[in-house]
Amino acid sequence: MYKAILISFCLFFQQGVLSASEEMTVLLTNDDGYLSEGISVLHGELTAAGYDVTVVAPLNQQSASGMKVSLHPLSVVKHSPNIWSVEGTPADAMRVALANFYKKRPPDYVVSGPNFGQNLGSNVMISGTVAAAIVGTMEDITSVALSVGLDLNESNAEPIRFPSTVEVFHSAAKLLVQVLDQHQRQPESIPKRHVLNINYPLSINTEGPLYVSSKVSDAGGFGISHGNIDPATNVSKVEIFVEESTKHSTGVDAKYFSQGKVTFSLLKPDWNAADADVEKLNQLVRNLNVNYGER
Repeated sequence: MYKAILISFCLFFQQGVLSASEEMTVLLTNDDGYLSEGISVLHGELTAAGYDVTVVAPLNQQSASGMKVSLHPLSVVKHSPNIWSVEGTPADAMRVALANFYKKRPPDYVVSGPNFGQNLGSNVMISGTVAAAIVGTMEDITSVALSVGLDLNESNAEPIRFPSTVEVFHSAAKLLVQVLDQHQRQPESIPKRHVLNINYPLSINTEGPLYVSSKVSDAGGFGISHGNIDPATNVSKVEIFVEESTKHSTGVDAKYFSQGKVTFSLLKPDWNAADADVEKLNQLVRNLNVNYGER
């Protein structure tokens, strides 16, 4: 069982954050679209902290698009000097940005989010937010994905949907700036070729450390249920729900998140199996060569 490491930023907060260098550049994206309240809030916080920020984000909502890339021409629109939209997925937006706006020098950071809704456990596999950060880390850029909790009961709230999430965006954005500033003090805290995945709950449990570093859960924070096909319409309805906390083992991100902790996890986009398991596959291949190979 992986033993979670509790991260304490107390001393860091007491001493105050480092001022960001004006030369530090951030490529900011998301999967909720370039007009999302979250990306607007984070853009403001990063800019106020002295970062040089360029927004390149999807034109429209692209949640749960994962690493999908488009194989057709993409419309790219400039809305202001440093804000662009791409009519495609988060991965498309990242690839367009890196190929066009960072030819001479990559950004110092790729930041994706803050997302409407947590991206925990196995849900990182389908998350457009996380996928955008993965594209960055595959190019050796320090990349962070930031997500904020969601109350599904607020899906039809007026005048804005998910007001609790929108309110928390400000706190999550301030934390993200502090994380980047801290990273400049300790670059080794986010290893190369890893994504830092941060999930910020709607309500924080102030008992004990606020921040927890952990591995990810085998299950995600959200569950997806595909219903029976309606014979009259040939439609299978999709239901999204929050998984019960009992589904998650102790010491993983989804469990801590359900307890009101801000979770920090490192994701490594590496599909290679453990050496011992690869050797088992090697044996299977050797047997095939002996028994069925060319003779």
